[in-house]
Amino acid sequence: MLYKLSTYVSRKLCKGAYLLEVSGIVVEEDVFSLSSDLTQSIIKGVTRGLRACRYNVKHEDTVCICVQNSKIYNWLNHAEENPDYMDDLEELYNTLNSLDCMYKFVLDKNSYAKTFLESSEVLSKSKVKGSGIAEAFKGM
Repeated sequence: MLYKLSTYVSRKLCKGAYLLEVSGIVVEEDVFSLSSDLTQSIIKGVTRGLRACRYNVKHEDTVCICVQNSKIYNWLNHAEENPDYMDDLEELYNTLNSLDCMYKFVLDKNSYAKTFLESSEVLSKSKVKGSGIAEAFKGM
């Protein structure tokens, strides 16, 4: 099966998200807070998403991993290490090696995770007001 792992980190919202999809159906999702370093947050977001894949993917599966940043995409595609982020990249590579599947990194600046993160932020900020049972049946 083909899995798609969409990741996105928003500096503006101070949050990140990942979504794991198979056949257009979301099987795992998460929204998380960021560290102060955006690059580190993107790497950690991809790592979190890969950890969510562990219990879903099998040997014959392929995971398409969408990242938002071209610099990080190049690091991951060419297995390059940046000395400033060596520990975070090593954790990502170790998590990736623990998966028994094929994978491919893709640059996607407008991933589904971005849409999900922005829409979940709108929902959480909306002014939804509830009422109690007494108020609902008042006047009946």
